Amino acid sequence: AGSFGRADFVPGVGRGGKFVATAFALNDGDVSEVITQGNGAYLLRVTERAPADDTLFDQQRPAIEAQILDVRRREALNAWYAQVYERAEIEDHRHNFFYSF
Repeated sequence: AGSFGRADFVPGVGRGGKFVATAFALNDGDVSEVITQGNGAYLLRVTERAPADDTLFDQQRPAIEAQILDVRRREALNAWYAQVYERAEIEDHRHNFFYSF
């Protein structure tokens, strides 16, 4: 299949799955067991590994960090809100304002 990255589309195989997971678990020179995926069966042998190019990651790092921070803030706020809601003594007075309640 030639060289490919973890997230690359491998012609005839697709993206991800057992094929890619096995390929990245092998060491140089190792040969895999038979892998069945989709309509095919494959044997993999790692002949060489290319070092990862961190350039794109380095460019996207600030945005990724901001996303992670945003998710953690949202989770913390939701947890705090759930605690406040559990402790609150809520009285329903909608019947004073609406006929249908």
